[in-house]
Amino acid sequence: MRKAIKTEFWKAFHNPLLWLALAGGAVVVIISVRDCIVHFAEWKSRVYGSAGVSLRSEGYSLFVFALPYDRHSFSAGLFRYIWPILAAMPYGSSYIQERRSGVYNQVVTRIGRKKYFFAKYLAVFVTGGAVLALTQAAALLADAMVLPYWKIHVTLIEVLTNGAFLSELFYENAWLHALAWFGMVFLLGGSAACLTFFAWTGLRLWTLVSIVPFAIIFVTNAVLDRITGTGIIHNTGIIRKAFNVLNIMEINHPAYPGFSRLLVVGVIVAATLAVGYIQVVKHELD
Repeated sequence: MRKAIKTEFWKAFHNPLLWLALAGGAVVVIISVRDCIVHFAEWKSRVYGSAGVSLRSEGYSLFVFALPYDRHSFSAGLFRYIWPILAAMPYGSSYIQERRSGVYNQVVTRIGRKKYFFAKYLAVFVTGGAVLALTQAAALLADAMVLPYWKIHVTLIEVLTNGAFLSELFYENAWLHALAWFGMVFLLGGSAACLTFFAWTGLRLWTLVSIVPFAIIFVTNAVLDRITGTGIIHNTGIIRKAFNVLNIMEINHPAYPGFSRLLVVGVIVAATLAVGYIQVVKHELD
């Protein structure tokens, strides 16, 4: 088992698509820095130097306008929609590629289908989570080069409401909160990458496989939004709130409770393990 895992990780981290995904994340980082520069310049042109106005008094801080805490910039919106693709791109299509090339048959005859599946699953999970966590961490550090840092005071500006992901920690130690959030992003990204095990084995192009997580998440969110917006549960506040917190398209912002994100991770992992096990382990050799 250890050798199988080592082999899959070697293949994963030597896959050109991993670097392509990281390059896509780098584009998001560059756009984020550009957004921060423009926003800071606009802010200074309006209020900087006014009597009684300062960065601290206005609540202007890195942890208000930088990724992952900003929700309104172009970079935040871009990441909100492309993150499932970035997560799946590095290694998500590897199983189907190996099925079609015949590598699968050679490997499972040596190590067995169960070991192959769990090694593959772990490699897909880790690479998907790593790309997203690294992208958000790089964005925050890069934005720190152009935005000032002040400790956020909830009396000045409310970035995270009560009940959001570790909201108390955010106002006590924002850097530690960011570190914890990157860990959550790793789990969300890794689980989302494993949605590629839902892909039909007849798909030939890795691009189509990489779109599968995006399609599943987009359709799921669209259905939930439709349900909450048609009046079916419009007047049922608790149920509607439960639907809203499951909106994992909002991965780039820790505005929701941590338990809801862990619930999403648990559901996705359980579903993908079941489907992947059936598809990989129970699949007869060609």
